[in-house]
Amino acid sequence: INAEYMGIIIMSSTLRKAIFEKMKDIEPMKHYNLKVKIAKVENQVKIKRIDEDPIDMAICLVGDETGCGKLLLKNAQIQYAKPGECLILRNVMARIVKERIRFEVDIWGKIEKLSEDIKEVDMKNNISDAEYEAVPAKHYQQSFLLDTLT
Repeated sequence: INAEYMGIIIMSSTLRKAIFEKMKDIEPMKHYNLKVKIAKVENQVKIKRIDEDPIDMAICLVGDETGCGKLLLKNAQIQYAKPGECLILRNVMARIVKERIRFEVDIWGKIEKLSEDIKEVDMKNNISDAEYEAVPAKHYQQSFLLDTLT
């Protein structure tokens, strides 16, 4: 059977090699691949959703030699919430929650154990301590135009 004749597109099965970022290079509202170490587990709770389903949640401080930030783990991800554990976070989202960056591994992301060890975590450069302010797009466009005209 001719696949092109049937309108089927055959995709290449070659995967690109993942590009891993460092904590110092993180910007909000983007997806990243990170190699991190859990420095500490700050908060572990069990809550009920509106439909009465329980959710296990843990907030961990994770990082590498360039900085650190908070990571939210949910349900099956809780098994990784151990201080000293080194992880690979694939397609993790750097969200803004209460004006601060927090990492979340959503449905498109993946968590794996890292075989190599991250020696130290830079606790001084905590990117979750920085506050972010929502700026309306209209205001941003106007200020951009003024900057370019002067």
